Parts: sequence; C-alpha cells; structure tokens
Amino acid sequence: THVGDSSNAGAGCLSDPEIITRTYRATDACGNYVEQSQILTVIDDVDPVITVFPADAEYDCVTDVPAANIGLVTATDNCSTPTITHVGDSSNAGAGCLSDPEIITRTYRATDACGNYVEQSQILTVIDDVNPVFVETCPLPAITVNADAGTCEAAGSTVNPTTPTATDNCSMPSVDFVRSDGKPNLLDAYEAADSPITITWTAEDDCLNTAICTQTVTVNGDNELVVAVDLGGGAYTGTFDRCITFELWECSSGTTPDATVNEVMTFTNGSASATVLVPCGDYECITARDTLHTLRSTDDDDFGIGGTQYVADFTGADDLIGGNLNDDFWIDILDFGVYSWQYSATPDADTTCATSYPHADIDGTGDVGTSDFNFISFNFLESHEANCCGMSGFRGGEEGAEGPITEISVRELRKLGLGHLAAADLNADGMLDEADIVEFMMGARPKPQPELQSNDASSVIMGR
Repeated sequence: THVGDSSNAGAGCLSDPEIITRTYRATDACGNYVEQSQILTVIDDVDPVITVFPADAEYDCVTDVPAANIGLVTATDNCSTPTITHVGDSSNAGAGCLSDPEIITRTYRATDACGNYVEQSQILTVIDDVNPVFVETCPLPAITVNADAGTCEAAGSTVNPTTPTATDNCSMPSVDFVRSDGKPNLLDAYEAADSPITITWTAEDDCLNTAICTQTVTVNGDNELVVAVDLGGGAYTGTFDRCITFELWECSSGTTPDATVNEVMTFTNGSASATVLVPCGDYECITARDTLHTLRSTDDDDFGIGGTQYVADFTGADDLIGGNLNDDFWIDILDFGVYSWQYSATPDADTTCATSYPHADIDGTGDVGTSDFNFISFNFLESHEANCCGMSGFRGGEEGAEGPITEISVRELRKLGLGHLAAADLNADGMLDEADIVEFMMGARPKPQPELQSNDASSVIMGR
C-alpha cells in the first residue's frame, strides 16, 4: 500500500527545493509490515521561453521612439506563467544622424515563479535623414521694383524681400541666405546693374539635412516721377491725350539733358497727373512741354524726391502755355501761320508721341477753330521759361536769342519753303504780321492751303 506523501513545503526552486517523502508499506497475512520511503526533490531551474517579441525598428527622431510596452512580449514556462518586465533602455549617445546614428537597446525580461528568467533586446535605430520643409511655396514670388529716385538702386526696405520659414520633423531648422550679388545683409541696397539678383535661402536641421528656397529680385533701371501737369494759356474742356516731353538735368554733367522722356498723359479740363518712368539718375531740374502745342515750363523749385519717387509740379505759374505750334521758343507769327494753314481741319483730338507736326487743335476739341486762335492771340510773344541749370536752349546750343518773329514776307516764306503759311496773310499785303491777326479778329478767315511737301520746310517751321 501507499502510506502517503509528506512535503517540506519548499517552493520547489533551487534556493528552496520542495522535498516530498513518499512511503510505501508491505503487509503480510498476519499484519506484519515493513515501510520504505522514496525522496522526491522538486527544483525548477528551467528558464522561460519568449515566444513573441517586437522586431527591431528604425525611427527618424528620438521623439518618435515609443515607450516600452510589455504587452508586446509573450513567454511560456515549464512550470508557471512568466512575468514580463522592461529591464531598461541603453543608448550609444549617438546624434541620431546618418553619420552618427543613435542606437537604443531596449531589453525585456520573462521571469518564472522561481526567478528563472530570460532576456531579449530590441534594437531601435534613430537616423534623421529627412530634409526640412519650407512653409511657403518655393520659389518665392519674384520681386520687381523701380530704383529709388536719385539712384540706380533700391533700398532693402523698398525691395522688402520675404524671409521664409521652415519646419523640420525633429528639430527647429536654421534659415540662412546668400545673395547672388555678394552683399552680406538682406536689407543692403539692390543694384539695377546686378539684376536679376537671386536670394538663396537654406534651411538646415541639426543633422545638416537641408532644403533650398529662392527668390529673384529685379531692380529696373528706372525712377518713378510723380508729376502733375496743367495746360495753360486758355480754356480746355473735355478729355483728350497729349504727349508731354520731360527733360531731366543733372547740372554738372553738361549742356544737354541727361534724360528725355515722352509720356502720353490724359487731360481732363486741361489737368493731368501720372507716374512716369524715367531713366534712373540723380537729377536736379526738370522741364516739360507739349512739342505740338505748348511752350516749355521749368520746375527747379518744387522738383525733388518724395520717399522713393521724384515729384514735379507743372501747375499754377508753371503750367504749359498753349499756342506754340512749331516747338520753337516763342508764340509768334509763325504759329499764327501754322494755325491758319490748318484752320477748319478736324484732326483727332488725341495725340500720341508719334503724332506728326502740325496739329493745331490746341484745346482738344477735335477741330481747328476760333477757340484755338484764342491761345495764339492771348499768348502772343510769350516765350519759354528759362531752361534748367542756366541753359537757355533745350536741344544743345539752340539759344532763341534772336527773339520772336513778329512779321515775315510771303516772299521770304516761299524762299524758306514755307509758302503754305501764306494762308495767314489775311489782308493780302504780302506780309504775315499782327495786322493779319487783327483781320482774323474782325472776321476774315484763311483759305484752304495745299499740304506741306518739303521736309526741309518742316524743319524750318519746327524751329530746327
């Protein structure tokens, strides 16, 4: 018979074995017996076995590395259900870059009831090989500006280039720039001569991953001229276009204008304003005239720089006096001759800078009538204002010192190739003079004249 088992109540581990004493008995018919015991020792010294474990992984940033999770580990044991623990993480202290990865060794342990355990490590590699990203769309919008008045460059504040921002997956990237013109500061002046200028922005993260963004800056070789012009010398109504010739001077540079610009301006009741582009330069004085209709006016007092623009004012006392039809220095009998030659014509009220001489519709009504005569009669013997910088001429060496022509014979006109101006000899005395103007005032009118054929005659009447 099996008498029974007795145990020392040990844990069954190497440090505390369980000792089981198992006793058997042999008994004869008379009840005589003998007993003998078997010693059974229980010692669990077998390690658990990890059956499920997370694979090695690679991350861009150390902040992307997840926290340890014992739920990802499963183990079995011969005797008990193992307990899973996270032993810890160790790092090689790398920078986390392609050239110096950070290697994190994450160790999990499975332990049975007797303290037998097995460990397994997961390798987590951190390599940031992702470039930063600019928030703005690249390339940035191109910037085109005119040079600041008085210079052939634009100040950095005028250009006002955009400083882009960048983001990165792991760190805050730095953003630096290089200008193709070599200037070190973003707000240093931008030269028209260097245009187009490329600003190259580089965003760089802690691992030297980079992104590039560019912006192009073009400074035109023009200054902006904000100008107001009044046409004077008579009454203007309605809206029409006139080509105004502006001459700009830098007085120390010579006896001719440094720049001449023709601009079509739209006048309403004789007034117009516009922003005109002029070649960049340092100018001290400006003149204006409508070569087909007015005398020259000079603005040397109000002309100057306002902000980044030139400012000129040809209004009030500096308005452009109408009645000069041949672009010389005076409103004189030749202008009456041109008017008489074109009397009753119906030219287009608008002129462009390509409109050819003559155009006697001074007031822009679309016909050459008595209202245009008023300009000549009211302003007879008026002259150009003094030119810029003490220069009396405006085409280099042309002085006009001989004064206005108040009378000229028809014979002399014909010698000059200007016989068609005989239309102004209203009293038929063989002379063009103020008496003919009086005749017009008394009601006499010119007869139609043949078209001007001679280029030489055109040069004479235009004061050239």
